[in-house]
Amino acid sequence: MATTVPIQWNIVIMGGSLVGKNTLVKQAVDIFDGRMESNGIKSKYIINVEFSGRMYELSLETFFDTGLTTSEQKSIQTAEGYVILYDVTNKFSIERAKMYYKKILQIKDPTHSDVRSQWLNNQSSSNNPSTPTSMDSPTSSATTSSSVQTPRKSNSPRDPSSPTIPQGTSKIPFLLGATKCDVDLSERQVTVVDGLKLADSMNCPYLEVSGLKKQNTVEDLFKELIKTIDRTKKTLVRANTQDSRKTSFKVGNLLPKSVSENDNDANNYLEMRRRKQTIKNRESDMPQHPTTSTTTHL
Repeated sequence: MATTVPIQWNIVIMGGSLVGKNTLVKQAVDIFDGRMESNGIKSKYIINVEFSGRMYELSLETFFDTGLTTSEQKSIQTAEGYVILYDVTNKFSIERAKMYYKKILQIKDPTHSDVRSQWLNNQSSSNNPSTPTSMDSPTSSATTSSSVQTPRKSNSPRDPSSPTIPQGTSKIPFLLGATKCDVDLSERQVTVVDGLKLADSMNCPYLEVSGLKKQNTVEDLFKELIKTIDRTKKTLVRANTQDSRKTSFKVGNLLPKSVSENDNDANNYLEMRRRKQTIKNRESDMPQHPTTSTTTHL
């Protein structure tokens, strides 16, 4: 039985033009019996999601793909969770998704946003690393480059070229969503593997949603977002209290059955990721033996 007092969270949904932001919100309102609230300046949609014995009141807000106003930047700063969408039939839309990811980092956590943005650029850098990349004008060189940069060996979170995700990125609960997943695989301009790789670089769950199958995919998206926010909050509480217990931040994914059955590249990538995660879990579970120092008495 869900609790009577709902947990209230503000959610920002971002993405390029025509990726389906408003469609997703309207579908969520239909599924969760939501409502619209307006103060005369901007409108929000409120949905109530019952999950894991609790009731969550999510306030959903979307923005036009025309630049952020001061009010919208404030909404990003105070939000508890972020959904970034792209269209699998539009390869440019995933570049916009990367751009919005960077913008949220800049607004939400400016202390480390420069490092994370530079790190994300390095994941898809061209063979001309000295060419600057505009924040508002995504470049297509990331998808056309055939050369691979050799990263420096340093894995420091302050090292922009570090092959591992910068420390603290999982403190901001993101969810990456790919829309129009009901199309045939031949109609995709963005592959499932492209989406999975971007979600891995963002250290967030990846889900594919469809307007034709909203009851399953849209409902799954918001429940996965709730899990992500809750997990992130627990991680922050333990970090602030210096709790030594481990909190796993699992990068999940939900793919349509048609994709999981027919996309061999996606299945191979997922299997590779599962193996890496298994090795990582085994290493983290190994007992840490303290090093003993030998003192020489003269």
